[in-house]
Amino acid sequence: MIKWSFIKEYVTLAETLSFTKAAELSYITQPALSRHIAILEEEFDCRLFERSTIDVKLTPSGEVVYEAFRIILNLYETTRWQAKSLAVNPIENIIINSPYYWTGDYTEPLINRFVEDYPSCNVSVNSCQPIDGLMGLENGECDIFISMEMKDISTLISGVPFAKEELHVFMDNEHCYTQKKVISLNDFNNQPYIYMKGFERWKREYLQGMAQKLIFPSIVECCEQIDIIGLILKQTKGLCILPYSVKYMNRSYLINKPFAEAQFVDMWVYYRIDNHNPMIEKFLKANNLLSYQK
Repeated sequence: MIKWSFIKEYVTLAETLSFTKAAELSYITQPALSRHIAILEEEFDCRLFERSTIDVKLTPSGEVVYEAFRIILNLYETTRWQAKSLAVNPIENIIINSPYYWTGDYTEPLINRFVEDYPSCNVSVNSCQPIDGLMGLENGECDIFISMEMKDISTLISGVPFAKEELHVFMDNEHCYTQKKVISLNDFNNQPYIYMKGFERWKREYLQGMAQKLIFPSIVECCEQIDIIGLILKQTKGLCILPYSVKYMNRSYLINKPFAEAQFVDMWVYYRIDNHNPMIEKFLKANNLLSYQK
């Protein structure tokens, strides 16, 4: 049987790639750490690390084990935190992650309906970037994540679609398309195409659709954060497909145009299936979403 301490030591070594540092952080000797890693390699019947006098590297098998152990540790910490919270503070709480530009149209109406039915519940809302909100949910830092549909998510996350948001094309206010009333996919030909970090699957789908119509952007570039999208669009003179509510960021140098053929994205309420906070189900119930769970 694998000891719990071995899992933590393995993750520490995988992240530091130093037996000296990992042993120090694990409060054990280097020989002890080496023995524990050897036991794990015997358990999995494969090499997990490549060692040399110069460095330490994870093998492909070691990468797989590291990802699995990291999930186990995160799940343990989440469960421990939830158990401790219920024991120490039985007050009803729910933590919601959501980008601020969706607050007025989506987040507040959902919360208002919930609070009407459960006024004693303490609701905390964290404003975030979509990708950060999703990571917060994956790491057990919130109970609910409200956002547009996220394509690449963990199998531990489920969700409910509850509304549709129109997609617009955003650009700098000096772009050559500013006089256009609507934008078509053809307008992306030979234009820089900017996409948001975390929306790689959306990017792939749009690029595939464009390629089928022989439409090819001049460059494809990632924007790390929504707060700097205006700067990126100004620098590149590019186009970015975003939910219409992003206009609430109130950037005077950003303008947006609808598609010639309206395009929409589903808005979702996401939650972890292993989160046993009873307020999650009550949140869905208050918003008539229980029958739509997926």
